[in-house]
Amino acid sequence: PFEFFNMALLVRLRAAAPYAAPALRAQSVLATASIRSRFDGSEGLGSVPASQGISGRLFSTAASPKNPEPEKDGTSFSAAKPKKGWLANLLDDSKVEASPSFTNRWLMVLPAFGTHMCIGSPWGWSVMSSPLTRELGVVTSAAADWSFSEATVPLSITFAFQGLIAALAGKYQMRVGVRQSLVLASLCFGGGLMLGGAGIAMHSLPLLYLGYGVLGGTGIGLGYTPPVQTLLQWFPDRKGLASGLTIAGFGSAALIFTPIANALMSFYAKAPTYLGPAQDVATTVQQGRLYATVDGALTEVVAANAYDISKLATKMAEGVYVVGSGTTGAAETLMTIGAGYLAIMLTSAFAIRRPHRTYTVSTPAPAPA
Repeated sequence: PFEFFNMALLVRLRAAAPYAAPALRAQSVLATASIRSRFDGSEGLGSVPASQGISGRLFSTAASPKNPEPEKDGTSFSAAKPKKGWLANLLDDSKVEASPSFTNRWLMVLPAFGTHMCIGSPWGWSVMSSPLTRELGVVTSAAADWSFSEATVPLSITFAFQGLIAALAGKYQMRVGVRQSLVLASLCFGGGLMLGGAGIAMHSLPLLYLGYGVLGGTGIGLGYTPPVQTLLQWFPDRKGLASGLTIAGFGSAALIFTPIANALMSFYAKAPTYLGPAQDVATTVQQGRLYATVDGALTEVVAANAYDISKLATKMAEGVYVVGSGTTGAAETLMTIGAGYLAIMLTSAFAIRRPHRTYTVSTPAPAPA
């Protein structure tokens, strides 16, 4: 009866093993080996290959096609480290650390200053506001042109998102490091300016707000702190100088953005079609819009007086102009500057280095009294 009971228990253990919890399956294997030893005369548990229990699971160290021999160092299991892709390897924070032989800390001022010079350009947004109010009329505002208040909203959105992202992304920046933060800031800021330029070209106010305001502000929030922190590590003895040199780029950015924007708008600007003096062109007003007959079709026009002409960078004649036949060059200017800032910020992101862990600053000994 005892042997019959053992055989019945063996059958039940084998039937329940596939459905049992890992710990119970391990126990069932050991129990099965013990019962089997009563019938075949084996050494019982000693005949079972050496096993290891990990998280309730039973692992055998016996050699098999799926379970090779243990390593010489006694390790039974070895997990291969996953290989990084080229992008992850490129953005790896360990690549940011400078070599022990590199100690010229003044070179690190250039990428830090360059990054802040780019993200500080919204301070010069006023140079874009006036052209945006006459993007369709060019010489003066057309009925569908944006108001001055609408044209200044992107600046408010930009700085609102700068503060919001700077507050929320602190832990993320500490986790991914300087390079990845600055690369993402470059893509957001440069891409945001180019998207905003596309919004101007399409005369889409939401697209302008999304590109220049949301993405541009996100880029500023991500790119403001890392250059300052990195330069402070290079100048532990002159922290005020380090932060001042970096933030000087942010404060002086408008001095660089404004003349470049004016020059590019003059280059890309295209004069609208001139129909003649106002007294020589028959016009009519319909639903608040001014129309004139051009080539047999009723076409929207604007009438520019002496005051309107005086505000233009290039002198044009007073009179009637066709709406939508020219451009102020604002869209092309913003896209060009966005591409340039993207290149500068990406270059700075890969050029900036964190000092080596052995880096120290030698301070001169104080003069004897």
